[in-house]
Amino acid sequence: MTRVAVERSRASILTADIISGATLEVADLDAARSFYDRIFRDAGGAWQAQSDALTYQAKDQKIAFVKVAEPRVLADSAQHQAYRVPRGRLQAIADEMEKAGLAPNWWHEDHPSEGERSIYLHDPSGNRVQLIAADGPGPLLEHFAFEVHNLEPISVFYLAVLGGTIDHYFGRNMDDYEAAKAWGGGNDPDAAPWTRFFPRGNSLNDHM
Repeated sequence: MTRVAVERSRASILTADIISGATLEVADLDAARSFYDRIFRDAGGAWQAQSDALTYQAKDQKIAFVKVAEPRVLADSAQHQAYRVPRGRLQAIADEMEKAGLAPNWWHEDHPSEGERSIYLHDPSGNRVQLIAADGPGPLLEHFAFEVHNLEPISVFYLAVLGGTIDHYFGRNMDDYEAAKAWGGGNDPDAAPWTRFFPRGNSLNDHM
């Protein structure tokens, strides 16, 4: 934590103020477009098709889908993209996905802004997607989550190189301990599976 604090005191190399987009591997471009059309319907963007790729441009963000025979989707990891959709459309999208055989899960995460349950599901290629209820205008892609091996050097990179900020830690106070303990006892079934660091039902002390 001390090293991170020192790095934050220095001027960053770059200044990043928005996620410009994401690139996803998919097995079928038509299936990908059909799936994401339901999510992007209110974003006011446009599709562009190439022979082996498909992109959706929405203001300053571009979501690219690249066709590959075996997409590397890391479906069993914490990796996911979170898209903003109008709050009034969230349930309708969930119903559409249910009818299409893509059953959504309603989970919450530990960041203060994600205490409310939202929709998580996999696209036809296995990429995990989160849908966030939005109450006003904003970027289509709200955040991108991925797993790392060591938080400290990653924090330094995003702070000192990209000019980002750390707005939340989980797991460093007793409230977090109690939340993890509740989940381990089966008392928080709506927590997203990757938000806890020990198998359900095991002793918390075995993993501290």
